[in-house]
Amino acid sequence: MARLTDPQGQEAARRWFDQIDNVKSRARRWPDGTLAAVRGLCTDRAIVWDRLGIHEADGSELRITPRAADRLRDELWAEAARALADACLAAEAREMPVSDVKVPKTGEGH
Repeated sequence: MARLTDPQGQEAARRWFDQIDNVKSRARRWPDGTLAAVRGLCTDRAIVWDRLGIHEADGSELRITPRAADRLRDELWAEAARALADACLAAEAREMPVSDVKVPKTGEGH
């Protein structure tokens, strides 16, 4: 996930997903909708924050500088994506629909 924070890593991920799409035997290994969902998590940062329930309004009163929230999101994106992926994998192991996955907010849970 950390490689996805730089443009070269993002491009490598896009190529990897495209290669899977182009080889039917690889694409069939992914359950319906799963490949598209994982592609979204790896290529669209907004999806990660949305699934974690962290939106632009969250913490706006804590900003010291105009771009503080954006810089913090950039810095923490790989960890957030990893937490979301872990929650999805755990849900899959329990055969829970991914739409029902709840990721604990900071300080909750463990």
